[in-house]
Amino acid sequence: VGYHVFDGDMNPLWDRELELPETEAKLDVISYCIDENTNVHLLAKIYSDDTRKDYKKDGTMNFDFEFFRIEGESGNVVREKSRLKDQNIIIKTLSFFAGRNGNIMLAGYYGDSRKSGLNGAFTADFEGTGELYNFTATPFDVAEFKKYNKPRKQEKIEKKTDKKDGQVTLNNLQLRDVFVHADGGTISIGEIFYINIVRQKNGSEIRYYYSEDIYAMRTDAEGKLVWFRKIPKKQMNYNQSVGVPFLSYSMGGGREGLGFAPLMHKDNLYLIFLDNENNIGLTPTERATFIVNHKGGIVNSYKIDAGGKVSQHTIADNKNYNGFKLYQFNIDRVMPLNNGFGIEFYVK
Repeated sequence: VGYHVFDGDMNPLWDRELELPETEAKLDVISYCIDENTNVHLLAKIYSDDTRKDYKKDGTMNFDFEFFRIEGESGNVVREKSRLKDQNIIIKTLSFFAGRNGNIMLAGYYGDSRKSGLNGAFTADFEGTGELYNFTATPFDVAEFKKYNKPRKQEKIEKKTDKKDGQVTLNNLQLRDVFVHADGGTISIGEIFYINIVRQKNGSEIRYYYSEDIYAMRTDAEGKLVWFRKIPKKQMNYNQSVGVPFLSYSMGGGREGLGFAPLMHKDNLYLIFLDNENNIGLTPTERATFIVNHKGGIVNSYKIDAGGKVSQHTIADNKNYNGFKLYQFNIDRVMPLNNGFGIEFYVK
């Protein structure tokens, strides 16, 4: 694996190749980051065998999480096992994020058993070794989750959570970002994301990309829940690949326009994304309407203040914004500014 490190002005600092100690069949690089001393850190999943299964037949884990540090000055590679297994939870997803005081943070979602979905979020300070500091794990909030469903569904949720010691379970939730709050706590933001693949008899393939509800959680410095909020979002793109002799091409939306842009400004969290205009003013129990292949729609914004109060604001109608049609909205074109944020559009 080759790494090229640059400073803030894109001047090259160093570049090296790392020969991974395991074969590709037994190692997955999950996440990587660079610290203020230009060291590169890798988080890897090392399997015990070539099956690439997370669990053995007897139910024990078939992998370890390990850290690799490529030192910027010397080029030395340091390998250390993590202490993640020492926690009384089963970690399902994790990645590196910017942490407290300019340091690195590990964050992700966990479950209570190997067969369960996701039951909560965790964070830990990372200092470049296998040790973890200030580890906190916080379950999803049942009461908050229930209010986004109609009464009959709320009853079903109560029955399910009673069987699972009051735990809420989510599936296909992917952590997108973590912010450190002024009080030392964190705000974790994820969204439901999954892909369905339909194969046709003629050899073509249709991929459906679903990017759905956002879940945001704020905890204090001790890991206690401050608030847990669900933001309704329904986005779907499809991409059809057609393969015939000597010709193969794809058409459709792919992942363009999917997802959301999270921003922090004055202790407020802003979530900006492409949405269907029918979703303006949704009540908590109403279901959102899909926007398909990023066509038309609106650019929607939700604000969650420090106390968890949610408000919605429509930024732009893409079909008519001051007499212009707006095109090619992408979350990568949402830019934080000193006094707020800006968005780049194309007009015709």
